Formats: sequence, structure tokens, C-alpha cells
Amino acid sequence: MSRRREDRSQATPGQAGAEDGQVEAAVRRATGHRPTAITAQPANLDCAVGQVTEMTSTLFETPPPVEPWSERLGPGAARLHGFALPEAPALIAEVARLIEQAPFRHRLTPSGHRMSVAMTNCGARGWVSDRAGYRYAPLDPETGRPWPPMPARFFELAHAAAAQAGFAGFLPDACLINRYLPAARMSLHQDRDERDLTAPLVSVSLGLPAVFL
Repeated sequence: MSRRREDRSQATPGQAGAEDGQVEAAVRRATGHRPTAITAQPANLDCAVGQVTEMTSTLFETPPPVEPWSERLGPGAARLHGFALPEAPALIAEVARLIEQAPFRHRLTPSGHRMSVAMTNCGARGWVSDRAGYRYAPLDPETGRPWPPMPARFFELAHAAAAQAGFAGFLPDACLINRYLPAARMSLHQDRDERDLTAPLVSVSLGLPAVFL
């Protein structure tokens, strides 16, 4: 994400209304639903860039409330702490509905190793991995069916988080969902699957507090 923050206070009411109208139309096209809310302000999303390296809480410990705040990690990268916290129950409920259509699966790496992280997707395309390599696929390779549509709530929050980080007008079209159970891990790596490097990657982290690298 960018270090720059969008300042909508400088926009006129007409400009802001036109932008919101464009986003609402994009939500309808991408999800088939009318947006529940359109905002470029913090949309209760805890957006983080990095990998989980160490759990810092027990499974049954209730984490303290997080006051939203932004952390700049470097050029083009930012963490929005506490950005998604109030939305977490609704987001998890959406995931529960999605996995009824596209269940979590443990993918294979091109070398044939089974990933400890369980994955699924929603949106126009989904990220998949197998012995053939890493790629974005329009169909679920297990069922041959299209991935479930991206929920409007996902679309709106990704749009709002990107705007908060300086990427105004971002319209997400694909969403990879990872499930980390105890003992699951993700080693340091660099993804090189994106063709358009001007668009941001928005990562939403829900669950136990963790240390990100």
C-alpha cells in the first residue's frame, strides 16, 4: 500500500458524489449487490502486509480493544491497525457462506509439497497452485465451476482500505482467503503473479494477535 493518504476534505460535494457513484456501479458489476456503505475513511479493516511469524496470544485469550492507527512500513506499504475490527464477525460470516460453495483446500506446490495453509477464493478469478505451477484461474480446478462472487462487503472494505493508503479508485476483482490453524505456517516469499503493478494488494488479517514480518 502507498504511504500517501487520500485527503477527501479537499473534494467538492459534487466530486465526492461522482466518485461514490462510480464505486457503487463497480460494486454492482463485481458482486451483483448494492453496496452497504461507500467510504474512503477507515472502514474497520485491520490491513497488514507481511507474514505471520509468531503467535502472541493463547487460543482462549480475548485481545484488548485496538484503537485504529496507521503505520508506514516503507514506500508503497502501510499497516492500518484495527481497521477491520468491528467488521470481523460479519466478514467471518461471509467466509462461512463462501466455503459452502468453494471449500477450503490444501494446495500443492509445484514441487509436490502439501501446503499447511488452507485456501479458497471468491471473485472473477482465484489463485491456485498445483504441480502445473502458480496461476490465477477463472474456474475452481476441483469442481470446474466459477468461484463464488465477491461479497459486496469485501469489495467495499478493500476499496476503502486502499483509499486510506493512497490508492484511490481501486476496484478489486479477486480475493484469496487463507485459513491458518495451529501449526500452519507461511515462509517468507515474494509473489510475482501480478501483471499490473500499479494496483495495491490489500491484506485483511482476522483472529489472534500476531507478529508480522
